[in-house]
Amino acid sequence: MRSFIVVALFSLGLSITVDGQTLSGTVVNAQRTPLNAVTVSVPALHRYGVTDSGGHFRFTNIPHGTFAVEFSIIGYRDMTYIVACNGDSTYVGATLSISPLIIPSLI
Repeated sequence: MRSFIVVALFSLGLSITVDGQTLSGTVVNAQRTPLNAVTVSVPALHRYGVTDSGGHFRFTNIPHGTFAVEFSIIGYRDMTYIVACNGDSTYVGATLSISPLIIPSLI
């Protein structure tokens, strides 16, 4: 009986690993310059990350489905892309546009 439970649990874990996929991409500005330190999130999955110096991000073990992927960094407009994750990997190329900072006067 114990060996059956161990095999069943191992099979379940293997199934979860096979179903997971990769969601990756690159974030650039309007001039196609990669953006470093952009916060990238998939709120429905409680997954968060930050782009590297080349503007790249990567999430692993993403389940199949359609998700909102949010991008934010100070000085640029926040963007949300709706992404369908249905294969082994999904790529998102995001372009952020500049948003001026408005600082209210103190007088």
